[in-house]
Amino acid sequence: IENPNGTTVESKALFGRAVKQFNNMISLESHRRALTLPSAGLENGSLITNDVTDEKFIVVATFKEVIENMLASIVGHMLLCNSTIQVVEIVKTAVNEYGDLATNKVVKYNSINCYTQTLTANLRQQDMGLFLDSEFLIYAPYFDLNVLDQLTLISGNKQVPLKVIYSDYI
Repeated sequence: IENPNGTTVESKALFGRAVKQFNNMISLESHRRALTLPSAGLENGSLITNDVTDEKFIVVATFKEVIENMLASIVGHMLLCNSTIQVVEIVKTAVNEYGDLATNKVVKYNSINCYTQTLTANLRQQDMGLFLDSEFLIYAPYFDLNVLDQLTLISGNKQVPLKVIYSDYI
């Protein structure tokens, strides 16, 4: 488990399919639930790797199970990562004493695992808060973005340049 605070914990977890009551808009093939020990510190934005199936998941919701006033486990609702994001930062450096600037592209983050969903008319009807210009809904762990950062969504052999129009750090 890779937590958003930068810690990595190796732990045992029980994986299962998520139920339809969580979200019926997205196909259940990408939804999973994990039951982890409290010591794992599972939280929203964590990345979980299933060593048996070599699949990566992003945790989008957690809740604590309490039995007889004791924390028994942490349950996480997860989405199967189906793509990655690369973030390139544009850095300007002075070339000479006259103030001429050179623009260089530096890879800020490479291969950030995420879950990407293409926005359809059906999703736009059910979630009226989506921007009209949005093409994808992306669930990714927290990472720092600047206004001029260039994002590239990589899914299989396809690379799509992105422009961030809204981000919600939950």
